[in-house]
Amino acid sequence: MADIGTDHGQLAILLVASGKSPSVIATDLRPGPLEAARANVVRHGLLDRIELRLGDGLSPLRPGEVDVVVVAGLGAERIVAMLKAAGEKRATYPLWVFQPQTPARPLRAFGYGAGMELWAEDVVRAGGRSYEIVAFRRGDGRAPYAGLPVPPEVAFWLGPHLLRRPTEAFCAHWRRELARWERLAAALRSAPSAAGRVKGESLAARIARLQAALRVCGGIDAVFGP
Repeated sequence: MADIGTDHGQLAILLVASGKSPSVIATDLRPGPLEAARANVVRHGLLDRIELRLGDGLSPLRPGEVDVVVVAGLGAERIVAMLKAAGEKRATYPLWVFQPQTPARPLRAFGYGAGMELWAEDVVRAGGRSYEIVAFRRGDGRAPYAGLPVPPEVAFWLGPHLLRRPTEAFCAHWRRELARWERLAAALRSAPSAAGRVKGESLAARIARLQAALRVCGGIDAVFGP
């Protein structure tokens, strides 16, 4: 497997040390973090199983070199740009796991039209913050959205699998997120500038669409209570 943007190499070390992966190719764009990762790998005695490479995005990897590509800690838009830059090379890797630092909506939207099937997704809470984890495999990007009673554009925000089977962490995340958005929308709608008020109306409309989707899919009570 490959850990793209390894930073200090902690994920690669954890995966190998725990036996979850026999070996890892760990890459980073910047020499500084890569050298820090090398020092950590050496300290754990794993230099024979973790290979460190310098480079941007997927450029350090050869086509089909790994079965799993993990990208954690980058913004979703940055990850999408990386996937677009990979072009046809992207299809040579069977499985992708992303943990974006920003909402995963752009990743779901990209996969929908790029032959990347959303295989699994979850929300986890750590350090007082919620994180979305989304996994893709080669396949029909539209398949996970088939049969949903809401448009794909709405499901890109919430996640088709989580809409069908909402978890406690998913519900807690969206309680917090929608409450935060409602406060922001109220503030924007009272803004002195017309542009601010337009943003407030747009955000309020998004909130209404997501609440309607949760209601239609049966998750509204789980998120907000009966």
